[in-house]
Amino acid sequence: MPFYEFRCTECARIFISKIVIGDAQKPLYCPTCGSTKLSRLASIFAGVISDIDSDNEDNSSSDKGSNNQAA
Repeated sequence: MPFYEFRCTECARIFISKIVIGDAQKPLYCPTCGSTKLSRLASIFAGVISDIDSDNEDNSSSDKGSNNQAA
């Protein structure tokens, strides 16, 4: 579910709202003044990078090194 930032054109309040796909046509209201005159702002988003694969690669390379030492 995406989050969007909005600015109320009546009171200038900036707030974040979660928009569910089925609710995309429902009107949004400013939480401060109740106005529906809103403008959507360009927001920055963050992603999560998993390091599980890199941990597995580190373990497998250390295992290979120990195999080479034993041979």
